Amino acid sequence: MINRLEMILYKAAFWGVLPVTLFLAGWWSSISLGDNDAIFSIAMGGLGLGILIDAVVLKPKLKSLETLKPSTYRGVYIFYSIMTLGFFMGVPVFNLLLGSLAGRFIARVGLFRSYAPEKMRSLIKSTALFTSMVLLGICLISGWIALKDPLDTAINLQGMFGLGFTMTPMMIYGLVIVGGIGLIIVQYFITLSFAHYELKHVFFDPKDPFYRLIG
Repeated sequence: MINRLEMILYKAAFWGVLPVTLFLAGWWSSISLGDNDAIFSIAMGGLGLGILIDAVVLKPKLKSLETLKPSTYRGVYIFYSIMTLGFFMGVPVFNLLLGSLAGRFIARVGLFRSYAPEKMRSLIKSTALFTSMVLLGICLISGWIALKDPLDTAINLQGMFGLGFTMTPMMIYGLVIVGGIGLIIVQYFITLSFAHYELKHVFFDPKDPFYRLIG
């Protein structure tokens, strides 16, 4: 059941890129109007347009996610990496979750395409490198935001995580540098680990729209 739900979420994620993008475009392009009703209407219009384009144009292409081009996977991953960073107010820790999903998904792609072991290993390693490089970019953005006002960042982190001590600007600098490097390394191995877990513990049948645990 977990894997069935996971594949539904993968498809929802791919379908959601255009509606979310057009919703945000409508929202930010109309915010200068100063009319909340108008802003909401334009944003919802963008959302509706995105859903319509999905249904008419993208539906045939999204029937099988495993057949999409690598550039599509990368674009979707970068999109949600940015969205995750924004949703969690510039804290990149939660982006590690995307690496685990990418590892599992890319292993499924390799199984679907019947890759030989050597090509599968190359695919997984290149995916882990990609997720790490994306997180590097995310950490640079997050670091820039954090270091613009270290004191304000310290207050936000204390409130978000319920810290029982006061963070200093030097702690923020150390967290940005050391924490960022640590996250990038962890992301690489998380992607690898979840991909290998998928290969060892999941039975895949290309004729079945979902997949299930071995045993």
